[in-house]
Formats: sequence, C-alpha cells, structure tokens
Amino acid sequence: MIYVIGLIGMILGIVMMFENFLLGFIILIISSIVTVVANNEINENAYFEKQRINSLTEEERKKELLDKEIDYTILVGGDSKKSVGSAIVRGAVGSALFGPVGLVGGAISGKNKSKTTFTIVYKSGRREVRTVDNDTSEFNAYARYLK
Repeated sequence: MIYVIGLIGMILGIVMMFENFLLGFIILIISSIVTVVANNEINENAYFEKQRINSLTEEERKKELLDKEIDYTILVGGDSKKSVGSAIVRGAVGSALFGPVGLVGGAISGKNKSKTTFTIVYKSGRREVRTVDNDTSEFNAYARYLK
C-alpha cells in the first residue's frame, strides 16, 4: 500500500513540476523518501522474522507451522444487514424516476451486507473466532475447511 502512495506522490510531483517547479520537486523528493523508508522497514521486518525462525529448534518450527495451518472451521453464525446508504440512494433514484412507488421499490432493493462468524481450529489445537464479510477471499478460504 505504501508503494502505491509513494508512486502517486511521485506522479503528482512530476505533474506539479509543470505548474510550480519547486513545489513539484519537493513533493517528488518527499514521496521518494517515504517509499525508500517503507521499503527498508519491510526488508528489516523480513530479516528479523527470518532470524527469529532460524533461532527456533526443529520442534518449535513444527509447532509454529501447525499453529498457522488450518485443520477445520466451524460455522458459528451469520448476520445480514441492509446497507442504509445503498437503500437511500436507490430510493432517491427510484423516486425521481417512478415517484412514490419507485421510492419504496428502490429502498427495498438496497444491498445487503452479510457477515459470517467462523471458529477456526488450527492443527496445533489453537482456536480462533473470526467474523468476515461474505464474498471475500478470506470467507472462501474458511468455507473450504468447513466441517
């Protein structure tokens, strides 16, 4: 994400250089510094994580792998709510096009926001409860392991 922000800042800096050279140049330099610092932090974190893993015994490594590997999931519950913003916008459009009937129809047709709660059981025996939005890759991953 930080790379995208840095790239946008660099592009903005180059574009701004045509209007106000000094301001554009300053924006370009700041975004470059932010990108380099973020890259160094990411590399540093990866280095320390690698050092931590190398310091573990073989048994600790196996336990850590099992602690990240999903054994199965249990469906705890689900929740579905009507998106108020979507209902208002659809109701307004329906009202403008079809009057009061369109208002009611548009409001009723608002999008639903659905969430599902899973209990995730890892191969190490550790359990975790997570609530995720439906129709996401995380939901699909947990659904694959349903028992």
